[in-house]
Amino acid sequence: MPTEEEKKATSADYYFDPRARFSTHEQLIRDSVRQSCLSGCIKANKDKFNGKTVLVVGSGLGLLAMECARFGGAVKVVGVDQSAIVQKANEIAVENKIDDKVTFFQGSLLDSEFKLPLEPTSVDIILCEWVGNLLTNEPVLKELIAAREKYMKPDGTIIPDNATLHLTTCSDREYKNDSLGFWDNVYGFRMLPMKQLVLDCPAIAPIPEDQIISNTCDVATMDAYSVTPDTVALDSSYSLTSNTNRDFVHYLIAFLSIRLTKPGWKGFTLSTSPDSQTTNLQQCCFTLKEDLPVNAGDNITGRLKMMCVWDKEEQRKWEG
Repeated sequence: MPTEEEKKATSADYYFDPRARFSTHEQLIRDSVRQSCLSGCIKANKDKFNGKTVLVVGSGLGLLAMECARFGGAVKVVGVDQSAIVQKANEIAVENKIDDKVTFFQGSLLDSEFKLPLEPTSVDIILCEWVGNLLTNEPVLKELIAAREKYMKPDGTIIPDNATLHLTTCSDREYKNDSLGFWDNVYGFRMLPMKQLVLDCPAIAPIPEDQIISNTCDVATMDAYSVTPDTVALDSSYSLTSNTNRDFVHYLIAFLSIRLTKPGWKGFTLSTSPDSQTTNLQQCCFTLKEDLPVNAGDNITGRLKMMCVWDKEEQRKWEG
């Protein structure tokens, strides 16, 4: 049930809490690829959920948490989210007559004073969407690590438990020229310093499959059972081979494979590759400062580095 503080929440509490806005959660729920993948996992592994205790980290409106109980047969499901949206999640659980098994709490697992109605090492399954467009969503991953260390049983399961970052190349002169050339004349003003930001900041966008001009390579894989803040940094070389003649590489493209790999479970793979169905997670585009001419068979090599600063600013720096 909602706490007294949650009952007193006003529109201002939701306005200044982006995660509490209905549009944020509607977008996730309307992502049928993501939703069917996770819902399908719960239904396909009903024998693993039945009679178990489940912790959903970043539970949002609570749809997946309720499915763990209704479709999976979990006897106790606890959802935790830092957003005020938990008030609505609890109301929805009551409306669907599932509040005897599913409850939601607002807070951060990193807060030593925040307590959940769970005993240490009592959780059988943790469900957490800790993967971001560039492999990790650091704020959520920190919450997952805290949940894993405090609440999960030694033989517990994390869903998803594995993610791989892939790299390929893209040719799109028109888009690059437009994204850089736009700043030459913005309603009569030159804004050339913005061009450096375009080059420095990866763009999140869906990439047409026919613009990919090389093979794909893996640059990093992360395991949810063993990841720590010290192991998130990435420093990996890559080698790609062009598959087209007389063309130019304008972008390096990063995408993901998100999986459940635990033995004995019916696993899944959710891909964000250009040839897969679009999800809320999309490809990440690194703009090359200089166009790279290629012919079929040419090698494209380099090094990709990621450094994460685990502080309140959630800073991340990438170098390619």
